Amino acid sequence: MKQSNYLLCLSLTFLGCAGMEVVEDDIEMVVETWCAPNKQVEVTAVYDGDTFTYIDDDGVAQKIRMLGVAAPEVESNGEPADCYGDEAGAFLRDLVLNEEVELQFDRECTDIYQRTLAWVVLRGDDPQVAGWLQETQTVGLQSDGSYEFLVNELLVRLGYAEVFRGEVDKSERYAEQMSIAEDEAESQQRGLWQVCQ
Repeated sequence: MKQSNYLLCLSLTFLGCAGMEVVEDDIEMVVETWCAPNKQVEVTAVYDGDTFTYIDDDGVAQKIRMLGVAAPEVESNGEPADCYGDEAGAFLRDLVLNEEVELQFDRECTDIYQRTLAWVVLRGDDPQVAGWLQETQTVGLQSDGSYEFLVNELLVRLGYAEVFRGEVDKSERYAEQMSIAEDEAESQQRGLWQVCQ
């Protein structure tokens, strides 16, 4: 395997690439379908259960809408929050505010409101977060208590959001695990599945 392909393979661990022989043409095909390369950013504000911002290199706030996630709305412009909306916003704020996350992209980079669409990966070793991963059997928890996981998936697994079907149906990276996460949250009556039904 060429060194460049090997390095790319290391960055694609969520696709199950690690430890497998990778055909160069397959890597090129996958990369071409993603609208942008991965990016490390620090979360500077959280709006609700599926939207946050970071400051880009030019000092401009960039809004990120998490792919595949439909969190209930928070109170806004005099409108009351949806059922479990405030809880979803508070959970995402506690999880990612002031944390460095990796943005991973899919086939489309923006939505109709010109927000950037991204899968969000969080790495760390917070015991509370590790406990949530263990409880829900979310992929990414290591034996030493550190983790690297898809935030979008955890939100759905814990019942802070539902799967946004239109986006997931068009995506290529995590559609299957997002659907599995939602099935589990509903069957276990977690979060909004218990409170809002």
